[in-house]
Amino acid sequence: MIYKIVVWIARQVVRVFVNIKVEGRENIPAEGNVVVCYNHRSAWDGVAIAALNKRRKLILVAKKELFKVKLFGNILRYFGGVPVNRGTADFRMFRTVSQALNDKNMVAVAPYGTRVRDEDLKDAKIHAGALLIATKADAWVVPCTIDGDFKFRSKVKLVFGKPRKYEGLANGSEMQTATVELMREIEAVRGVAL
Repeated sequence: MIYKIVVWIARQVVRVFVNIKVEGRENIPAEGNVVVCYNHRSAWDGVAIAALNKRRKLILVAKKELFKVKLFGNILRYFGGVPVNRGTADFRMFRTVSQALNDKNMVAVAPYGTRVRDEDLKDAKIHAGALLIATKADAWVVPCTIDGDFKFRSKVKLVFGKPRKYEGLANGSEMQTATVELMREIEAVRGVAL
């Protein structure tokens, strides 16, 4: 119940703050394990995805430092956020996210691992953890493109793409290649080459 109230409030805040348009909600599977992968442009990206998908509860994976920021940390906790210790193999995060998927929640992960501006895309690191989580949980992967910046009354567009399953990725190299290709597709939706 608290989750629904927080989502409703977050939805109103997002809609007041930015002029947001959402496309492709129907692409979010109504059941089963789902990992939403998105390009990361703002600290508010994950909150907007959670508030505006309207179909299912969504757990946000975010860097642990954000949980220490008073307002934002509380919002993340209400969304069931999972802190990740970046730069390490965070097995605790993987276990927590796997449990969230086993409980039939959706999980949102940004493969960049940090916010990336357009001018920095060519040098951006892309991490394969999202696809590792998805393949281990036999989860659908839903690409989500965020186009626009979360500045007051600016235009922002969220596009949920068609879900897909990643099977037969035999090793870390194949998973990395598939993740890079996924991010290329996500960025191409907003007309940006990766």
